[in-house]
Amino acid sequence: MFSSIARLALLTSAIGAAAVLAVPFAAAAATHTLVARATAEFLPASGELQGTWELQGCSPDPYRLNPVIWGSSFQEVDTIDECLTTCDSAGAHYCGLGNGFECYASNFLRHKQPIFPAAQLSPTSDGGCSSLARGSNTQRGGGVNFLQVYTSKQRPLPSTKPRVNSYNFDGCYSDDENSRLLPTQISSIDFYGMTLDACTAACSAQGMDQAGVSGRHECFCGKTSERDVAKEVRKWAPEDCFDTCSGDGGSFCGTYYPRRISVYRQGAAPPTPPPAPAPTNPRNPDVMFKNVKYAYDGCYATSLFSFFTFTYATDRKNSNERCVASCAARGFTYAATTNGNVCRCGNALANRKADAAACNRACPDASSQTCGGRLALSVYKRA
Repeated sequence: MFSSIARLALLTSAIGAAAVLAVPFAAAAATHTLVARATAEFLPASGELQGTWELQGCSPDPYRLNPVIWGSSFQEVDTIDECLTTCDSAGAHYCGLGNGFECYASNFLRHKQPIFPAAQLSPTSDGGCSSLARGSNTQRGGGVNFLQVYTSKQRPLPSTKPRVNSYNFDGCYSDDENSRLLPTQISSIDFYGMTLDACTAACSAQGMDQAGVSGRHECFCGKTSERDVAKEVRKWAPEDCFDTCSGDGGSFCGTYYPRRISVYRQGAAPPTPPPAPAPTNPRNPDVMFKNVKYAYDGCYATSLFSFFTFTYATDRKNSNERCVASCAARGFTYAATTNGNVCRCGNALANRKADAAACNRACPDASSQTCGGRLALSVYKRA
């Protein structure tokens, strides 16, 4: 049911996506635990669906051609129950309902703004999810530029497989339809049945030590002796190849747009990287507040499922000391500055580590220190 719709919606949702930074949220979503239930207006009527789906909250969704639930299939629905059933049919981990009738299903999210948590949702505090579902007088169906986001309890997030057959994951690379990264395409695998196992097996049979899947369903092979792709093209983070294989919803197989390819190579397993050193930043010293120490914990990527629940902007006065003081006075465990002029507080940390260079915005009131970055947080933790 979803095959043609999914492919069309994928192209539509990807317009302008290259200008927006993709931020995966698997790590954050996997550790998210609700401390209270939203009211019934935001939940499916079916007890079975309540048992298999979990409401995460109401998310801003300002980019209509580039939705939060990105690379998604789309269908019009009348109720929360119909939307979740639709997402079940699509085999999706994430499900979103917006504007009263727009249902999105995908295994990937992208966003810059924190979600309004499910535990705080009620008819009088809806976080922007104020529209009634089109076919219900009681159920909410997101809002104009807002999505109710649900996650599947029975389908875990797909993953990048580290090893398939005798091939090890080599990386996520840019690909080009007019000049393929790997030269030999395997056309014998069914369009809707592509798996990493099938692709690597086909490349092995051809005597080629490089195998890759691009855009969910296209298998390509190559020889390192003829072209070592790792030395020639841009390599992305593994999570930037985020489309699932057309024949295996539990594995990633490149992306359709922007075009990227998940490459595997025969040979010895890659060396285990050394453990990361303890976070240090000479520009961001530890902060004391009333004899309580808040230690600098590192630079983290912003996340849709952020636990920094209290946010305020300090304009020209922001600094790490000022942010820590505000969060500590409210009893929060974590304090984080971002984008130079914003402070966030929270009691749990589910965001993923970012490169230290991502925290590059000078603090307005302490220019020798960094206060996060455009999509990064300078995080302090109460010792």
